[in-house]
Amino acid sequence: MILSYFQEVLMNYWKILFTLSVILLFIVACDHNYKDDKKMPDGLRKVMLGENNLNFKYWLGSSDNSNDEKSYQLYIADDSLKHLNLLPKGLYDIRFSYSTDDIQTITFYTDTIFNTKDVKLLSDNILGVQVHYKSDEYLKTEVFDYQNNAIRKIASLTSFVDYFSFNDTYDCSKIFNTDYTTVLIIFNENIKQKKGKANFKKNLVVYKNVQNRIEKN
Repeated sequence: MILSYFQEVLMNYWKILFTLSVILLFIVACDHNYKDDKKMPDGLRKVMLGENNLNFKYWLGSSDNSNDEKSYQLYIADDSLKHLNLLPKGLYDIRFSYSTDDIQTITFYTDTIFNTKDVKLLSDNILGVQVHYKSDEYLKTEVFDYQNNAIRKIASLTSFVDYFSFNDTYDCSKIFNTDYTTVLIIFNENIKQKKGKANFKKNLVVYKNVQNRIEKN
């Protein structure tokens, strides 16, 4: 009787453990963009960025039914920062408070849906820029607004992240109204990640709420 009791307890324990494992896997899986779901890119395109020609993989839309006509596009160039003449001439007056060697990603939020094989990214196409960079043992991010040839750091969005997230990129694109256009991401290799200080999601929600109140008034 005692043995059967402990067998039942053990069985219930494993059921709970299995359920928690499934929930954890689901949560982790949810923090990915459709790019991870589709696995294979929709194609390759060459992008001229400043004086650099980079080869980008690209994914179209957030569903299989999306097309080039009206679609959020994700362009990714892996391990390209070290080959990049970092900032296109005439585009930025950004003065980084950290070494460019610490930069892990640069994301360009654009106002354009690029449908040509060869793309030339002009400063007029760019509405926002996001940079992920190493800060001690952690990963931080800064977001810049680019309008009328003027760059402005959105100070309230300077935040820590646990790791680079495509979901964060998509959510951030909404503040520039570029969640239906092309977003270009240039990666460094082996992006830094360490958990414990992440506050970007919270700061982004607060920023959006403030902007919504301003627009309503």
